[in-house]
Amino acid sequence: MKTLEGQIAKELLESLIVGQFIAYDRVAIGAHGHAVAAVAEVSVNNKNVNDAMRAAGYGETSAEMATSPR
Repeated sequence: MKTLEGQIAKELLESLIVGQFIAYDRVAIGAHGHAVAAVAEVSVNNKNVNDAMRAAGYGETSAEMATSPR
């Protein structure tokens, strides 16, 4: 969130989910050093939020997130 691109991605995500009922399915969870990372497929009104973020050029696929070191 410290970069302009991070701030833009955050604002896009907020526009998709704030004030909405969110449904999610946990895809993976893992530890990377002292941090724990959870990966989920998120949807709002039957629209996949993950796909919308990826279509806008942000994020990784769930498989990439689950296997990449943080």
